[in-house]
Amino acid sequence: MLDISGASAILVSVMTNYYDDNFGCWDGMDDPDTMDFYNQVQNESVEKTCSICGCTVLLRPHYDKCDSCCTKLENGWDAY
Repeated sequence: MLDISGASAILVSVMTNYYDDNFGCWDGMDDPDTMDFYNQVQNESVEKTCSICGCTVLLRPHYDKCDSCCTKLENGWDAY
């Protein structure tokens, strides 16, 4: 048993991270509309192979590149 007598109380906030291969990290998950859209994206996503890195990822049917590769492209990475 942990003895914390005389110690100051410390509050720890546990945050859940939401990430997917379509959009990367999701912010604002305390908003019901954002959470609904996240769930919709998860339900629509299918297993696909990223056209750049070749990794098997869950993407929306009309996407062919994962978020990791798209972020690299947006930052000047030359994938081709």
